[in-house]
Amino acid sequence: MLIEEKRHGSQPKRWQQEMFDMLDKAAKHDPDYRGFHVLVFENTGPDDGKMWLDGQPIDRDGLIAFLRFF
Repeated sequence: MLIEEKRHGSQPKRWQQEMFDMLDKAAKHDPDYRGFHVLVFENTGPDDGKMWLDGQPIDRDGLIAFLRFF
């Protein structure tokens, strides 16, 4: 799994997204690959604001479950 973390509600820059798309395409051939994901924090982390994973709101427990592959 590849995860890009962004703080203060930012999103990946265009050049980053293009690079991530290339990495994702190359890694998809691995049967154990769990995808590329963008985790956005409203402020600086899970304890001081909202979070979004791939554009969807997520809470702390949901994030932990996701990272544990549940």
